[in-house]
Amino acid sequence: MPAFIVTYKCGHTLQVRNPQPFQQEREASKLCRTCYIRAQQGEADKIARRFAFKEGDLPVLKGTPNQVAWAETIRLHKLAEIDALVRRLRDATGDLQKRATFNVKIRQAMRELAWVEEAGWWIDRRNYGAPLILRDALALGWE
Repeated sequence: MPAFIVTYKCGHTLQVRNPQPFQQEREASKLCRTCYIRAQQGEADKIARRFAFKEGDLPVLKGTPNQVAWAETIRLHKLAEIDALVRRLRDATGDLQKRATFNVKIRQAMRELAWVEEAGWWIDRRNYGAPLILRDALALGWE
């Protein structure tokens, strides 16, 4: 059975069985799984520090350990995207009454989003933009 040893960008190695012709080069350009997960966690930690999330500010997600780890990263990235969108829209809204209504709806949506506990909810919306996630939060209206 053909096999090769791939050396990842991070320096770790792994034996790959039954490789495809393009696979060795592609695998060598990536981080190994362990280093990739560490890098993702590092990104999540940076975002959490930026928004001053502390231990216990956000609920623990429910799901398998892999789902939870993935969803935590997605949640922080999406909250950061939404925050950037909200700042842009808030600056663009000139009418004070519209701005007040906008602020109330956004605060409600952010409060709801911050307390979504299902890892699958975040994973299902990993490719959604900030407006679609806000729409989902306002439509569901968790209590």
